[in-house]
Amino acid sequence: MDLGLTGFGIFSILSLIHGEFIVPSAITADLDETVILECRLEGNYRWYAISWQKQTEDGTSDIIVTLPVDTKQPDWNNQMDAYYRQRYEPIINSNADVLEFSLRINGLTCVDRGTYSCNVMGNFPVKSKSTEVTVTSVATRPDINYDELSLERNSTFDIECEAEVGFPPGELVWLYKAQDSPVFHILGDEEAQETNSITPCRRSAVKKHRLEVTDDVAGSTFRCALRGRHTEIDFFDDVKIQLTGLPTTPEPEPECDGVVCITENDDSNSVTTYVCYNLLLCCILLNFLNSFYH
Repeated sequence: MDLGLTGFGIFSILSLIHGEFIVPSAITADLDETVILECRLEGNYRWYAISWQKQTEDGTSDIIVTLPVDTKQPDWNNQMDAYYRQRYEPIINSNADVLEFSLRINGLTCVDRGTYSCNVMGNFPVKSKSTEVTVTSVATRPDINYDELSLERNSTFDIECEAEVGFPPGELVWLYKAQDSPVFHILGDEEAQETNSITPCRRSAVKKHRLEVTDDVAGSTFRCALRGRHTEIDFFDDVKIQLTGLPTTPEPEPECDGVVCITENDDSNSVTTYVCYNLLLCCILLNFLNSFYH
């Protein structure tokens, strides 16, 4: 009998010593998802109240909701914004060995970002742990607005694409693939993307690239993609480049016969050549007449 009492007493002491206080250190989820801020105290503790607080921008904390031991009913802070009570759902579980007061957040928004702390008060030093809630959003597929462009040779053209780049915001990049090449290469020396806020957790961006229209880009493909994801179909868009106008050809080399140089399709050279030939004939004739009379 004494052994039983001793065993029970030892179990109670170990339960008190080894009981866990469980609050996740960080939670990351996408917009509109549902997350649970877990707060659970395991062990044979005597508690008086448990509360959730959120840290404000100035570093202080506001109480969101408290669970007192006598009523075991959530007591909301009426001075907090109404959205807490509308979307925050308490999960309560209290028995001899477990105390749980978790919060389920439905339809996660940017406002829910921040540091939350769960605090337990009882016949022991206050227990407090914090969790950091990070809200993310997924990028959309970039859009170039056209699948193919016909551009005039020896001109310049600004191509651009637009996308929601997610949150935290990603980066759009331009890549280039020659006509007969299977490989895309990231273009350097690009303009910085223009980023705008749709909401605090949604960002749109525009990325431009100035294209020098030369014969080298004929039949090439330019790709706008989210950096690091340029092979994933949901995160890039392509445009193919075709050229208009006559191809650029090099100037023909002049033909020289040792006396005069003739350039093809050059009217001024034709006149010059005619005059030179006539002068040459005159010189030959004068030499002949001079030899004849002497």
